Amino acid sequence: MDKRNKDEVDFNKLVQHVFKLWKVQKVEISKHFKARDRKSAKPLMIEGIGWFVNLMFWTNDQLLTRLTEITDDAAHLLLKPVNAKERLSYIFQFPDQFHAFIQLSELYEELEKQWYIAIRKKQHIDKK
Repeated sequence: MDKRNKDEVDFNKLVQHVFKLWKVQKVEISKHFKARDRKSAKPLMIEGIGWFVNLMFWTNDQLLTRLTEITDDAAHLLLKPVNAKERLSYIFQFPDQFHAFIQLSELYEELEKQWYIAIRKKQHIDKK
């Protein structure tokens, strides 16, 4: 995204692609946690966390512009899961914990639902 203008980015395609990636990644992470292999799950979790943070901004038609204060920046987004700031803070601190995996999975599900609802509303408004 380096030098691209926000208007040049197709957020919908990015969002759809990352939601698909997460569904595959989630299965892999789950296998590691079932085997009680937190060490192997951690890098996959970190990757999934990075995707999710970007998704929060992309679903709001915004680019992530800084890596500091992500949770505070996310608090101002229209589309975001309930208690996203607190839940992300926990996940950032303990990416190798099974509970963090459950929270991240739930965050993905909640954001995906909100995003699809927003898309449907926009399509309905555009038809008028």
